[in-house]
Amino acid sequence: MTIIEDTKYLHLSYIREHYLEHCQEAALKEQSYEEFLKDLLQGECFQRRQNGIMKRMRSAHFPYQMILNDFRRDHLKVEVRQIIKELETLEFIEEKKNIILIGNPGTGKTALSIALGSKAVEEGRSVLFISIPSLLIE
Repeated sequence: MTIIEDTKYLHLSYIREHYLEHCQEAALKEQSYEEFLKDLLQGECFQRRQNGIMKRMRSAHFPYQMILNDFRRDHLKVEVRQIIKELETLEFIEEKKNIILIGNPGTGKTALSIALGSKAVEEGRSVLFISIPSLLIE
C-alpha cells in the first residue's frame, strides 16, 4: 500500500494532504525523524480538534455566532456583570447545574447563551441551542 492509501484507511486526512510539505520542510531544516513525525502528528491533532469544534458548532444549532469577547456588558449592572463572569468559567456544567436566563426582550439573554454555548463547544462539550417555544413543541 502507498502512504495515500494507508492514510485513507487510517482516516489521517491531515497527514494525507500535508505529508509531502512536511517531508520537504524536514529535509530543508534537517529535522530528525522524531521531530518530523511530531510535527506531522501535531498537525493531525490540531485539524481533528478544529473539525470537532466545527461539527459540534453545527450540531448546536445556534441561530447566529457570538463569542464572550463580543458580548456587550457596558450597559449591565455590576451584579449582573459579576454573575456573567462566574458563568464564563462554565463551572455550572461541571457541577451539573442548570441556568435560566430571565429578562426583558432585547437584554442579551440569547446572545449570552450562545456565547456560553460556543465556549463550551470550544472546550470539547456538545451543546444544543433550543428556544423555549421550540422546546415546548417537541
